[in-house]
Amino acid sequence: MKSIRYPVRLLLAALLLASVAPQLFSQNRTSLTAGEVISGQLAASDTPLANGKLVDWFTITVPVGRRLVVDLRSSAFDTYLLLEAPGQAGQWIENDDAAPNDTAHSHLEAVAWEETTAGTWRVGVTSYQTGDSGAYTLQVALLDAPPAQRLADDTVRGKLAQGDTMVEGRASDYWLLPVSAGTVYRLRLEANGFDPVLVLQGPTGQAAVNDDFEDSPRISQAEVIASVDGLATVRVHGYGGSDLGAYSLTVTRVEGQVGTLADGDEARPDGEFIDWYSVTLEAGQMLNAQLDATSFDTYLIIEDPAGLQEENDDAETGNIRRSRLAVNGFVGGVYRVGVTSYEAGETGAYSLILDTVPGIMPRAIAASGSIAAAFAAGDTVLSGGQYADGYSFHANSGDIVIVRMNSTEVDPLLRIKGPGPMVAENDDADGTLNSMMAFRARQTGDYYLTATTFRASQAGSYSLVIDLQASKYEAGDWAVGQGGRIYGVFVGISEYEDPDSNLEYCADDARRVRDAYLNLGMRPDDGILLVDADATADNIRNKIRRVAALAGANDMFVFFYSGHGDQQARGRPDAIDPDGLDEIISVYDGDITDDELAALLDASSAGCALVVMDSCHSGGFARDVVSRPGRIGFFSSESDSLSMVAKEADAGGWLSLFFAEAFEKDRALVDLNGDRMMTVHELTFYLQERYRTTVNGQQSDDVSLLFASGPIDPEQNPGFQRLVADREGVSPHLILMDW
Repeated sequence: MKSIRYPVRLLLAALLLASVAPQLFSQNRTSLTAGEVISGQLAASDTPLANGKLVDWFTITVPVGRRLVVDLRSSAFDTYLLLEAPGQAGQWIENDDAAPNDTAHSHLEAVAWEETTAGTWRVGVTSYQTGDSGAYTLQVALLDAPPAQRLADDTVRGKLAQGDTMVEGRASDYWLLPVSAGTVYRLRLEANGFDPVLVLQGPTGQAAVNDDFEDSPRISQAEVIASVDGLATVRVHGYGGSDLGAYSLTVTRVEGQVGTLADGDEARPDGEFIDWYSVTLEAGQMLNAQLDATSFDTYLIIEDPAGLQEENDDAETGNIRRSRLAVNGFVGGVYRVGVTSYEAGETGAYSLILDTVPGIMPRAIAASGSIAAAFAAGDTVLSGGQYADGYSFHANSGDIVIVRMNSTEVDPLLRIKGPGPMVAENDDADGTLNSMMAFRARQTGDYYLTATTFRASQAGSYSLVIDLQASKYEAGDWAVGQGGRIYGVFVGISEYEDPDSNLEYCADDARRVRDAYLNLGMRPDDGILLVDADATADNIRNKIRRVAALAGANDMFVFFYSGHGDQQARGRPDAIDPDGLDEIISVYDGDITDDELAALLDASSAGCALVVMDSCHSGGFARDVVSRPGRIGFFSSESDSLSMVAKEADAGGWLSLFFAEAFEKDRALVDLNGDRMMTVHELTFYLQERYRTTVNGQQSDDVSLLFASGPIDPEQNPGFQRLVADREGVSPHLILMDW
């Protein structure tokens, strides 16, 4: 579904103008006359905007005291309208759809209240989708500015009534706010008898529109940063066409910045320019930040004194020009606010509003136990409108902490921040609305817990149960249970019985993965290494039978293989092998099929079995092997694809390399939430990202040959080799290791 650039509930209906016959328009003519309707054409020969969209520009002179009304219509493309005030090159008021889902019509209005906004305005005709073209009609009108009152006090009271100025079918009041350059003004509109809408336009034409602030149908709020001295226009109307009643309008000044992202600014690793601002918070203060721009897709970052960052792209769904963040200062100090863009290289002017308000002062928890509490009016309110309570506790490195938040009255949500790179959140735990967090403290220090709700404005009681000295086996499901052991058979073949089949580094793969498990605590006698001439078919079968039989319900069995793989006909297709082929591993002196390996694993009582196979066609083992609860499989390529040797990394295959590094030097990268535990989900994500960046990232424009026979060969294009991961037999939160 296409995004809408204005709040969904705001209906910008077209102003009905007197019927005027359309005039044909020459591409060389760019000036507009009020009251005319012209016909134009977006064409490939038009000069595009920076985003690649075709655009036609027109000019019109708007005298002081006049209201400019512009309507764009097309049956050939999804219209998009731009309006640029005098002296504001590149800073546009924008509209996509005049009404929700009205993709053929765009509508904009602006008023020149005084000299700063009088003069030559530019009207831009473009499309929502890049590359769209076709015929359109453009209609402009200049009307008298509506009656307006000046805002002289911090709070004024008004009333929408019969006889007020009608704009777009709604009774409207206009207010004029004198503003000073560089000052941020926040306007809050409240009404009890109707749903108010606030439309705010700065002295240079920049616009902000708000209907329901924080989901409240009785409050609207918007801000403007004045870049010049002048008058801001405030329009008050109801959401419904018949809305009338009393309202209050409050004006406050808040801290803000006006800046520009430009070439030469500091750049992020992916090429986005960024400007940084510093704000000092006292403990218990909350920083609200709002970023607005007219010419780029905003992205906002707040970094706390420990270097932890929180980020936001779009403040509201579909509004790519605004980002908003609220961060509680559990710890006092200097917080950095980063203004950047969603895409690399984007530039343009922006406004940044920084507002400090009383936040959450955390309640210290000294020992394990249960806390009864409730959310109610008067509690701290987050930017999303949720009530929130704060707690803090001290944990030492290595401590296991479990926090549960239960309620029958609200949908609870937990957030935690700790020393080091730890930020985590949990909404629903174990299929319930309750929340639970379990982690191993990565660093000694104070941890801060925010208890809140999934939905805004929910009030009600909850309980918080915390265990600061939990057993790690209480923290979740473990692949190796309490008192359990790791058993494994590790096979790698570089030198085959037939020398023509020799491979590089595969025997080293098996040694390296076995060593990784020895470092995790696997006993040497529990991990069998079979390389080269020892890796016969019978030897592999016998070792799997013997070792896997030793594993019990609390134990994990690992089978690792690096070497040749192939396919063979199996008769007619079935549900397991719809292609009618068995996948095989070609070991030193023979073959072992996918069916055989599955049967060998079926004879084991291990609570968890992990199969890692780095060989051609290995993905075909997934359906056979991951066929029972407790099974996990990682395979180097799909069933119809070959697997490459990772020569440049001195490894028999990419999966072998990545898997070993996950358990060795890259533990911290795998550990996404910083709890010093590795889950199946974290390992899967790490392996997929390594494939994406290292293997698939080498892909070229080559494609497989039409009607080519045989398997897909990644030597033609590394992007053809894809990791196959199957973890359906276990929970994604299953813990494979800790440290």
